[in-house]
Amino acid sequence: MKEHPIIFNSEMFKAILDSKKTQTRRVVKPQSSVSDYRKVGVNEAGVKIKCPYGKIGDRLWVRETFKIAEIYPPPGNATEKLKVEYRADNSFKWFEKGTWKSGTWITDQWRPSIFMPRWASRITLEITNIRVERVQEIDWRGAKHEGIFPSPGGCSVIREHQSMIDNFKELWNSINEKRGFGWDKNPWVWVISFKNFSPFFPEAK
Repeated sequence: MKEHPIIFNSEMFKAILDSKKTQTRRVVKPQSSVSDYRKVGVNEAGVKIKCPYGKIGDRLWVRETFKIAEIYPPPGNATEKLKVEYRADNSFKWFEKGTWKSGTWITDQWRPSIFMPRWASRITLEITNIRVERVQEIDWRGAKHEGIFPSPGGCSVIREHQSMIDNFKELWNSINEKRGFGWDKNPWVWVISFKNFSPFFPEAK
């Protein structure tokens, strides 16, 4: 079993905390021009592609926007504690000395998720399934597993289900279109299913 870092935006992180998101789609790199990537499993150069997020049974530790809210008492004290605040829901967690690595920490400064260290991550996911498909193959069930909800005011089940796919399309483009992997390009994606391995219960403020 190995651990791999993964980033989610605040909205999707909240969906994970609420147990409403159990799946994520990530762009396969490099893309392949073969007719069915799922069967071939290699790119056009004949190189086998491995999922960078691991395999079934591996764990994903989630990175998110955070800040060091407080160090108490002042640095150097044997009983020093460090308070980490999480931007997604403004919850926090105290870390005892020895559970976090020493360093020059600037308090009250939000840090991008890419800089979150492993020790500060508050949630770990266990991979339960991995497959490859085109992003446009997603159906309403897949959108639901992605934490997507139907738009309000749907007058039929069919339209409600379509709105879920449309909402996922909008989310997908907001993240991937500027990177050259927009919905219309229909890129190959890793479909990673997971379960919450170590749920985090926010401390009351």
